[in-house]
Amino acid sequence: MKIRSNFVSNSSSSSFVIMTTKANHERALNVLHPFIRSVVIAMAPHNKKFNNEDVVLLGYMNLNDSSWDEYLDVEYDDEIPKNEYDNKMSFSDAFDEYCKEIKKREDKVVEFHQDG
Repeated sequence: MKIRSNFVSNSSSSSFVIMTTKANHERALNVLHPFIRSVVIAMAPHNKKFNNEDVVLLGYMNLNDSSWDEYLDVEYDDEIPKNEYDNKMSFSDAFDEYCKEIKKREDKVVEFHQDG
């Protein structure tokens, strides 16, 4: 098992967990595309306390050519934005965009990536 601090896409099994302040999470939700916001909400972020601070813990998992995409109940009926390869954005693309947005602030962001 390897633990890395960055995203890697060549693994057959991988998971990503990110933790940020509740304020940073809410700021990101307010500026992101509605599709991304819907995906993040469907991931049911866990609100916790960490060092007496309100934080949001959010994760995404890929398992052997399948992912949480088929299990997420995303409520979104409008046009899905395109990803960097000019295809419809996937749920993992949306999660990546959320992660990029929360990292724009200087708030504390903790990120874990595990692949096996």
